[in-house]
Formats: sequence, structure tokens, C-alpha cells
Amino acid sequence: LELFKKVRSLYNRRSKAVHGDAISPLQLADALVESFQLLARLIVFCVRSGRVPTADDQEVRLLAP
Repeated sequence: LELFKKVRSLYNRRSKAVHGDAISPLQLADALVESFQLLARLIVFCVRSGRVPTADDQEVRLLAP
């Protein structure tokens, strides 16, 4: 559930930036760092499991700390 909330928050911030809403440089930088961290966790998951998870793959829950 926490991972879902984080992804939703990142998506909302991306959406604001793309659609011209006000977003501070600090908020943008934080979102970028969080996105890179999430991507790194996903890459590690893929390497360790030897596969790319599907949309309905229950093991994606393992990405959450």
C-alpha cells in the first residue's frame, strides 16, 4: 500500500509539472530522486528474480520495504 501511495504521489507531481501547474524546483528535484530510487528497486527486483514482473504479478509487492 505504501508503494502504491508513493507511485501515485510521483505521478501526481509529474502530472502537475507536465500540465503547467506550479511546482517548486525543490519539489521537482525530490520527485526526480524518488523516481530514480523506485526505478533502482525495480531493476534490482528484475535482476534478482530473472524476469520482468507482469501487471498483475503479486511479487511486485516485494519491492516495498
